[in-house]
Amino acid sequence: ASPLGRTKTAPVGHVSRQRWAVASCANWESGFFTAYQDMAARAWAGELDLTVFLGDYIYDFIDGNEKVRSRVGFDRMDHPDNRDWLDLHEVRRRYALWRSEPNLVRAHQQHPWSIVWDNHDIDPGYGNEIDVPGIDGQRTKITIPAGIQSGRANGIMMCWPCHIA
Repeated sequence: ASPLGRTKTAPVGHVSRQRWAVASCANWESGFFTAYQDMAARAWAGELDLTVFLGDYIYDFIDGNEKVRSRVGFDRMDHPDNRDWLDLHEVRRRYALWRSEPNLVRAHQQHPWSIVWDNHDIDPGYGNEIDVPGIDGQRTKITIPAGIQSGRANGIMMCWPCHIA
């Protein structure tokens, strides 16, 4: 059975005030998502109306020197959970890992979220600052329009409704 959640709709007429939580750049391996615990508590108390997430809902790679947690047996940097994803199966694994985080799950249960895709979600080369194991360096030079045609972008677009909506 799925956990019970709740939502709210916009009021009719004039709104004198809105209370938003704003977040971005959430890397599972680089933190424990404790801010989401606070978001969930504040939403439950009626102190938040919406969470706006401004990109990098999931990360396309791990910066090894920022890693503070990993799953046992999954800590090699060339593992699909740690490097840039290459296909739909690997994108689904990444979303499943993020959406297994209890604080994030509770925050999503409390009120609506508006989540914006990040450029890294569509194009693996946009802003890459480190070598990506398993991906040819030339592939990381593509532009966003070319990336939209790639399997990577299609993987994100296919997973988005399943894991975000």
